[in-house]
Amino acid sequence: MESARGAIEVRAEVSDRPGDGVLFVPMHFAESAVNRLTAEHFDPTSGIPEYKVASVRATPVDGEGVPTDE
Repeated sequence: MESARGAIEVRAEVSDRPGDGVLFVPMHFAESAVNRLTAEHFDPTSGIPEYKVASVRATPVDGEGVPTDE
């Protein structure tokens, strides 16, 4: 997965649960490092980062991390 801010490699499970055009990455696992994809915007009242909104590109890769033609 890649955003304007960074990129991460994660294992994906394809399902229709999140809806068309929506990707979900759990934030509480250090392995996912999803913070690399999000912007550094904070809610002024709570101080909580804006984790829920980030435009990303998902590119399938093989076992070696090389993009595939899918």
